[in-house]
Amino acid sequence: MKPTTLAFAIGAVALVLVIIGVAGFMSVRPDTDVPDQASADPGRYENATYGYSFAYPEGHEARAYTPDYVAVGRTTGGSFDSSADVTIVRGDIIESMLAMCAADGPNESMSCTSIRRQDPVETSTGFSGVRYFLNEAVTDTSTGITSVREKGPFFAFDISPNVPESARGYLVIHAPIASGASGTSQLDQNLISGIVDSLRVSRVENGL
Repeated sequence: MKPTTLAFAIGAVALVLVIIGVAGFMSVRPDTDVPDQASADPGRYENATYGYSFAYPEGHEARAYTPDYVAVGRTTGGSFDSSADVTIVRGDIIESMLAMCAADGPNESMSCTSIRRQDPVETSTGFSGVRYFLNEAVTDTSTGITSVREKGPFFAFDISPNVPESARGYLVIHAPIASGASGTSQLDQNLISGIVDSLRVSRVENGL
């Protein structure tokens, strides 16, 4: 084969490889318009008092106000906005959750009256819990009219061995109570689901 012909053939092959490489790259590039919390580099919060930890996505922070109460959210304009609350509750889990969502606002009064539905849930590490949805009664203080809406989900995990001062102890993960029934955005729901899925629980030294 003549040198000029060989050079032309090599150049053609190289061009084809470049085209294939560019096409392959374009076919697998991520959709940057849709936030993907699963692909974000996470941080991890660890609670040594009750022996649990969970992951949260980049751009968020976990604030432990007490060992019993941790909020996960973002800081915007110098103000921290919680998107998920992680709390320790003691005693009867149903009574605790019903009492948890009682609140009074300037125009309405809210209280949870009963469990609407519940189903089992399991973390990626195989730790089992229950997902609850509650019936929330909302009374318009100006008219006195009461309506009932769904509140939740509340994810509850029995960690009684790590809460020795109480017969029963639960780790509950939920949206902030003030978010209302429809106030939890899809991104916040994804955040809560990610916290639940990444939850790890181990026995602490002072456990029963």
